[in-house]
Amino acid sequence: MIDIFSLVRNIGKIESLRDELLTRLKEKRVNGQSGGGMVEVTCNGMKDVLDIKIEKGLEKDVAMLADLIVSAISQAQKKAEALFLEEIKDLILNFNALTKEGLSRERG
Repeated sequence: MIDIFSLVRNIGKIESLRDELLTRLKEKRVNGQSGGGMVEVTCNGMKDVLDIKIEKGLEKDVAMLADLIVSAISQAQKKAEALFLEEIKDLILNFNALTKEGLSRERG
């Protein structure tokens, strides 16, 4: 059960952990590919598209190129989502450890 008073007492820790999480997510990179690597997209952990690499010659078939780009972006963003969920899980575990440590000090 969530102890609302513990959350209020630890708001500074929560904000600090959130800021660290956002910084880590902005710095991490994931890649998505399609067409056997003909299109490669790089996103950060916030799902922002940072780079798109396209194999030469694909510009001749615009419809196929568009499909490959969408597919590569989707794949990269799914990886970013998985990264985000893993980071959130770590954040929650870290916060739980901090609040339990704080509570045991208050009681002891």
